[in-house]
Amino acid sequence: MSAASDIHESVNWIRFEVEFSENYAHDLTDALKSVDNDSFHSIILNAFLAKYRFCYSDKDEYLLVTSVLLDKNVASSFSFQSRIESDPTIERKISYMLRGSGLIPLLYVVNEVWGESGVKYIYSLIDYAWKRFIPSRKERAWLKNHKDDLSKKTLFYKERTKE
Repeated sequence: MSAASDIHESVNWIRFEVEFSENYAHDLTDALKSVDNDSFHSIILNAFLAKYRFCYSDKDEYLLVTSVLLDKNVASSFSFQSRIESDPTIERKISYMLRGSGLIPLLYVVNEVWGESGVKYIYSLIDYAWKRFIPSRKERAWLKNHKDDLSKKTLFYKERTKE
């Protein structure tokens, strides 16, 4: 049964939109260029599942929608090839904090309006929040699985340039 006929026979369905950028977009584009139209859905689903899976916040279990997508996933040779140096999760988090979270533009505005003392106040709020932070079970499990490997690396952030 094709994906199109699955959709037409379904009473309920969910639409997901995802945007891939930078190296991920290039990887996905190259993969889509190399296959016929009938394989598009399989590559796109595989790319989506490589980056996103929905699970319950209070237990390590996938939501039904993720389980269904995993069941529908057709074996595909597609995987993201682009990788960044060091641990990609740490690199992505640092990149997001510096470029995507709005922190730096916030510091700019605070500095322009209230000066260096305003920026120091924001730093103190971050420090206050950090000292009271309680990691989730998922964060503790991730750290347990990666701490040894991470401790062997030097912590530094290297800005990635767009290709």
